[in-house]
Amino acid sequence: ERGAWIGIISWGGREDLALARQFPWLRVYANVYKLPQPRYERLMPLLHALPLINADVIKCNQTNGGDVALRCAHFWRSKPFVARCGYVWSEFMGKEHPDLLAQTLNLEREVFSRCHKAIVTTGEAARYLAHTHKLTPDKFTCIANYVSDPFYAAPLPDYRPVSPAIITQVGRLAPQKNLFALLEACAGLNVTVRIIGDGEERDALQAKARRLGVGVEFKGNVPHEQLPQLLAKSTVCTLVSHFEGHPKALIEYMARGCPVLATNVPGINTVVTDGVSGLLCATDAASIRRGLKKLLGNPALRERLGRQGREEAKKYSLDAILQEEWKIHTSFPRLAPPQKWAMALRVMAGYGKRKCRHYIVRYVARFLAKCVGKSPEQACIALDTIEKYLLPRLPEDHADQRVMEHVGKRFAGRSPETTRALLGAVDDKLFLSLPDDQAIAAIEERFSKQIAARTPQDALRMLFALDARLYQKQGQLAVAYDGGVHTKHRHTKYHDFFVNRLRKNDRVLDVGCGIGFLAFDMAETGALVTGIDISEANIQTARERFPHPNVTHICGNALADLPEGAYETIVLSNVLEHLPKRPEFLRSLQERLNPKRYLIRVPLFEREWRVPLKKELGVEWRLDPTHETEYTLESFAEELEGAHLRSVHQEVRWSEIWCEAHPK
Repeated sequence: ERGAWIGIISWGGREDLALARQFPWLRVYANVYKLPQPRYERLMPLLHALPLINADVIKCNQTNGGDVALRCAHFWRSKPFVARCGYVWSEFMGKEHPDLLAQTLNLEREVFSRCHKAIVTTGEAARYLAHTHKLTPDKFTCIANYVSDPFYAAPLPDYRPVSPAIITQVGRLAPQKNLFALLEACAGLNVTVRIIGDGEERDALQAKARRLGVGVEFKGNVPHEQLPQLLAKSTVCTLVSHFEGHPKALIEYMARGCPVLATNVPGINTVVTDGVSGLLCATDAASIRRGLKKLLGNPALRERLGRQGREEAKKYSLDAILQEEWKIHTSFPRLAPPQKWAMALRVMAGYGKRKCRHYIVRYVARFLAKCVGKSPEQACIALDTIEKYLLPRLPEDHADQRVMEHVGKRFAGRSPETTRALLGAVDDKLFLSLPDDQAIAAIEERFSKQIAARTPQDALRMLFALDARLYQKQGQLAVAYDGGVHTKHRHTKYHDFFVNRLRKNDRVLDVGCGIGFLAFDMAETGALVTGIDISEANIQTARERFPHPNVTHICGNALADLPEGAYETIVLSNVLEHLPKRPEFLRSLQERLNPKRYLIRVPLFEREWRVPLKKELGVEWRLDPTHETEYTLESFAEELEGAHLRSVHQEVRWSEIWCEAHPK
């Protein structure tokens, strides 16, 4: 729904493709070759090369199989790889299959040490993995398991007593789940135990239930969409495991509003608050029995725990968890398709002399053939690929001939418009390969041709339009160059003007505080600063990047959402020029907040000769198109007078006016 392309590389066969047809937004790539699993895993990077090359991020959902996903990401030149685990695999293997622990630890270490980012479901898992594999904790991001919307949307269950009561547990039939103790706890109670899931202990559990005289319904694995309805018919839902990672079944109980009895063990006691969102007990049968009897005998308690459990489970809703996942997946830079294929072809060229050379060349040829007859952009990729990566492998005397053959095939039968588009695209590709000095000379030559036949007025308008674009791009790159903060903060040292005029405990209102860098520096003097900005993104950045105990950040419109209270100082740094009716705004600040002084910084119109020339030619002359004005010394003085302010200090530096003004 957010525009992402989703592909799943599956270990299954054609039956997985049939499942995928239910979801038109999903692509599934399966083992349709019927290869043995070890061979399929080895060849996976090549068998599913197209989706892997086109991917921006490669992810595994559990550690088991993560080594194969890592190999796919690494094969195609370190694609961003996100390793996720819903539970710590080595912890489980150490308890259930200790003979495989060493192998599991090696695989786990490889996956989490080489991934670009790691997602775990709990803080305990992050600490365990970091300690066990000597990794830095900041590599891990905690994102809990989610519960889908139907569990929350369905009405709350009926908490009235039924006979016999239904005790439901969802999960694998394995020693970890402690189901034998659950059956022992239910012996002699008027209950039916409903077990949803399957596993190795089913036959033994059936035999145990017969001996104890406990009624048991084994539902097996049920479709997930049927689970909310089954849970709603339960009197109590249990999870009496010896240990858990971050149990999704438990969260689903709570989201459905079911009263919960669970064991007080790691992985569970961080989800359930005892006596608030459920009851916790020990893992032995006697403790489980006491908990069941307490719940079965008190419908009001069941209803209270069920309702509160649903409230606590809302933090695990799909929308809440998706926000966190989305931040991870969109944090990596995205490459354009030509860049992805350029990198892929370099990988393929490196394997050219090996046994797989024949396979790779055939695969590339099929890809290039698919580009024929498609869009100019795709045809351009084909041309670029052939020229840069396949032709160098040919003898020199054949290369030119092959270029002409390929280009001729691509242009044959095309319209003049398409041919021009293709030629322009190829020309762009060649331009990108030029050294900087040659590229600049080529740009100058093109513009010289463009303006040669124009009048001086029109030529100037064109050059000034280019200049505005370049200025904007320079500003963006200056921010990136200093890691998210414009270099003007550092070069002009403009913070000093404000910081040097404050004293400890001064109350300051920073109007239009932006990303909060100036507010932070003012707070460092001991001033108490409130920063207000209309941009939510700016305020979020300020809170994340420049937090300070002396700073309060507010998202709001300074024209309408001014905070209450008294302030000694109002800071307006590159703000007034964006506002209409500036004298009226300054007077309203004075009336509402009664400050003792204003510290103001505004851009100067008279900064260079090109500004009045641009204005004369009718092109954009302002530093920022959102400016309502840019000041002359005279217009600035007039506005101060209209606001009933007097300047006590004023200077001009870096083509800006800096002023301290007091009320008259």
